[in-house]
Amino acid sequence: RRLLEDVEKREKLQRQLELSVINHQIKPHFLYNTLNAASILVSVEEKESAKQLITTLASYYRATLNHGNDIISLESELNIVRDYVKIALIRNPNIVKLNYDIDDSLLNLQIPKMTIQTLVENSIKYGIKAIDQPISITIKVRKLITHAEIIVEDDGIGMSTDTIDRVMKGERLEAKSGFGLKSVLNRIALINDNMSLKDIMEIQSEPNSYTRIIIRLKYK
Repeated sequence: RRLLEDVEKREKLQRQLELSVINHQIKPHFLYNTLNAASILVSVEEKESAKQLITTLASYYRATLNHGNDIISLESELNIVRDYVKIALIRNPNIVKLNYDIDDSLLNLQIPKMTIQTLVENSIKYGIKAIDQPISITIKVRKLITHAEIIVEDDGIGMSTDTIDRVMKGERLEAKSGFGLKSVLNRIALINDNMSLKDIMEIQSEPNSYTRIIIRLKYK
């Protein structure tokens, strides 16, 4: 029994370390593309926009690379999302429309860092139907009796049933996709006492119409 308990503790520690490593990765392509956009803005005399872009980038990485805080408040996570979307809009003003419906009483809810940001990033990267057609994303956070629900919904290209099944089985869809839904699922499972994936996340989607991802979190 002691050996089993020791193994269980070591496995949990391993997952915590993996969580920490994942959270502190720098996305080189995102950084390079943003700095390149700032360089272009400077070259065309849009210095104020370039300054705003670099300032926002610094704020974004200051928050995402804040060592020792892998679990943060909902309010802090939303600030990361705002910085990320602000950067995206400076680079491409017509790429996304973001809407919020947040229960303010949940702003201190503790969640894994980069949870909502990952879902928003996925919507922008994989959900846009056409280059000149912005994607609309709505973030909802609501309080239920036993848990809180975080809902990220977009009006993009949707997901196939096969893709949803693979995600819910914990499979990684793309080897180089960075933070993915698998990462979100595993990190939430860690702080939710290893609840089943189906209890943690629900994906509703209709091809060429919408994707709605519902995350359930115990109150912490």
